[in-house]
Amino acid sequence: MWTPYIRKLRDRAPVIAFDLPGFGHSGANPEPPRSQEEALQFFVRPIEGALENSGPVVLVGHSLGGLVALEIALRGKLRVERLVLIGSMGLSPYVTPRARAYLRAGPERLARLASRLNTKGLGVSNSAKDEDMVELRRELHLAPGGRPLAKRAFDMLVPLFADAFSRRERLAELPMPVLLIWGDHDEAFPLPIAMAARALTPNAELEVFAAGHSPHLETPDRVAARLDRFIEPLLEPARSSFDRTRPP
Repeated sequence: MWTPYIRKLRDRAPVIAFDLPGFGHSGANPEPPRSQEEALQFFVRPIEGALENSGPVVLVGHSLGGLVALEIALRGKLRVERLVLIGSMGLSPYVTPRARAYLRAGPERLARLASRLNTKGLGVSNSAKDEDMVELRRELHLAPGGRPLAKRAFDMLVPLFADAFSRRERLAELPMPVLLIWGDHDEAFPLPIAMAARALTPNAELEVFAAGHSPHLETPDRVAARLDRFIEPLLEPARSSFDRTRPP
């Protein structure tokens, strides 16, 4: 999903794209989470651990990845220079009923049903119109991994009826520049959530695109250009350091 961004930035700074624990081809902690906080750490700790020796970082996360990036920034164990949240979870306890029902049914389960029925569209976001992207998303949905525990952890963060997990009350603690990227018709987290988060976050900008829940996939060129402008002040030093670490 992040290939256009990796291509754009890879010659200017090191770029790492993660499959979150239990997603794609990534494994997961075998211990089942017993609370919302444990469910959050199920996703956060492996990513934080993988980055612990990386030096200063810019974190970019979408949806659940946004919540993971937000939590890492709040924990303060890594030096997070800038934070980019795209249609992010964790900014409000509200999730639309339609999104809750879809997530409870399980995109992976729907993808498996689509595979048996030989139907490509079922369970795949409408934002992924490119045929190769549709196939990639389908492959990742069908990949083995730590799915049962990841699904349990995610369902604890986004219950079917109760409030979703939120760090809204801690947004004022974020010291770094924050860029909120949102679709004007986000089907899961409506735009007012982002507007409220911008007001609560000391050094935040909000950029709205004509898109749904995945503006980085629906309008990748425009989002990549905006991301590039946001992190431009950090890229020259990063590139110089990166060049020094490259083998001759």
